[in-house]
Amino acid sequence: MPQINNLLLHVIAQVQLRRLLIVALLISKKRNYRKKRFWTSQFLSQRKTHGAYYTTIPTLLRNADLFSNYCRMSKTQFEDLLTLIGSQITKQTFIREPISPDQRLFLTLRYLASGDSMMSLKYQYYVAQSTITNIIKETCNVLWSMLMPIVLKVPTHDTWKQIAKKFELNCHFPHCIGAVDGKHVVIQHKFHLKNLEFCIKTLLKNGYPIDLMFREVQKRINKLYTTKLINLNNDDCDIHDNIDDTLGKKLFVVPYIPKITNTVISNLNKDVFTIGIRCMNKLNRFVKVHKDKTDTMSKNNVVYKVTCKDCEASYVGQTKRKLSTRVKEHEYNIRENPSNYSVLTNHMLEFNHSFDWKNVRVMDIESHYNKRLISEMLFIKEQHNDINAQKDTEKLSKSYFCLLDNDPVVVCCCVFCVVCCVLCVTKIIKLSYFKFNVTQYYYSGSFNLFSTVTEAACALERFIQFTQQLLIL
Repeated sequence: MPQINNLLLHVIAQVQLRRLLIVALLISKKRNYRKKRFWTSQFLSQRKTHGAYYTTIPTLLRNADLFSNYCRMSKTQFEDLLTLIGSQITKQTFIREPISPDQRLFLTLRYLASGDSMMSLKYQYYVAQSTITNIIKETCNVLWSMLMPIVLKVPTHDTWKQIAKKFELNCHFPHCIGAVDGKHVVIQHKFHLKNLEFCIKTLLKNGYPIDLMFREVQKRINKLYTTKLINLNNDDCDIHDNIDDTLGKKLFVVPYIPKITNTVISNLNKDVFTIGIRCMNKLNRFVKVHKDKTDTMSKNNVVYKVTCKDCEASYVGQTKRKLSTRVKEHEYNIRENPSNYSVLTNHMLEFNHSFDWKNVRVMDIESHYNKRLISEMLFIKEQHNDINAQKDTEKLSKSYFCLLDNDPVVVCCCVFCVVCCVLCVTKIIKLSYFKFNVTQYYYSGSFNLFSTVTEAACALERFIQFTQQLLIL
């Protein structure tokens, strides 16, 4: 028993010793603390030394042109704007220095004027991207709320009349009163009241004078009922068929030209046609889509011409693919089997010449395949030293060869025939167009005949004068 007790005491002593050693190791080991995060990054802390507001803006303030180019406004306008909204965008914090209101306005104006990204502005002004996002959003909201009552003033009763009259004189469009017709006539009878209420509410929301609005609405309703444009008792019929059956007229659209269109309309037979007026001053005449010019070698559906550098020989072909792809096929054809050589390759091998592959000319652009083939035939025949195999011109009639060769006799005969046809067509147009009792035979569809006839008459007159001088010579 004593030996067993001594053994147990020895084991317990070893266990306690190990525990003491583990505790000593834990105490002696250094504790790993998490690194502290900076309140402001080292990059953003250099705002006052490298930021654009403290380096670039002071230079711009001394130069009016540079300042105007940078902010899209003069220095005086900037100061007036800052005075107007400065109190709304000022921030008061006690933790750190806030961004000043003029710097906030500079950031917003630069973002709106240049279209730079917020990441780009971050590296210019040394301001965090999230802060820039909030600044621009808040400043834009303040600008809208403060400037909207000043810039977008609601016109008065007299101003509305002047705007409507000027708009009607320039474009022959009676402002928004025409919406009453669209709602009252086109839609079926059971919806008339509902849609009239919608028109009145919409016009009220947009600030139209009440007396003008109800007066014009009443005029239009009275006119529509008295002239019987639609059958109000037939709710189930199709509206378009109903209008066509009731009126029995064809639509005749003319362009609006001040003091001329009204004279022309007064001379037309309104029993046969419904007169429509088209505005010529459309936005597509002034606003153009800015698109880069397509490179010559990137065009497709083209008729092209390749010339020889060492002689006057040329080759005309057509392709629907990219021109660069077709030119490379010609250029690398010399690597093919001799039985597959093209006329271009044979010319290069026979005379030891080379073709100008980099300056290929585009003769015509046509997406329609058959029309492109005809264009290719004509250009092949116009060549003087062509190397084409002439297989592409087999479908071209020989009657055109003399005309393409500029035979004077053939040209004069063709001009004479064209002049006779033109005179006949012009006579027919004058008889059918300027008579008051024109019939539906001449106008079987809805198209803009007036502009077509006017443009054609001017072109024909110039052509007749030219041909007369040519025949005299």
